[in-house]
Amino acid sequence: MNIQLSASDKIEIEKIIDRMSEADKELIYEQVKAIVEPMRVNPAESAMSDYLPRHFDYPIISLSQEDSTSQELAHQFVWDYVTRAAKWEYAVEVFKGKHSYQEVA
Repeated sequence: MNIQLSASDKIEIEKIIDRMSEADKELIYEQVKAIVEPMRVNPAESAMSDYLPRHFDYPIISLSQEDSTSQELAHQFVWDYVTRAAKWEYAVEVFKGKHSYQEVA
């Protein structure tokens, strides 16, 4: 999808996100669940594996990644990030539908 948005368009899309109904949020939840749950490797942990060696020795990185709190943080980050992307996708579609309808009318 290639879309050019103005600052006011982005504000309008944020408002669409803020006004999502519970039914819309449930659809987003199911979409995110379908994306995140099948993951075998957490991309946040993979990124940290590439980044952390600049600052820490491998044994520390390994211990950190085996830590359940670190795993939960990485999972929550991915869940939240995918959720945000799904909300934007939904809101952009609503925005496009609204504006294409106005152009026809």
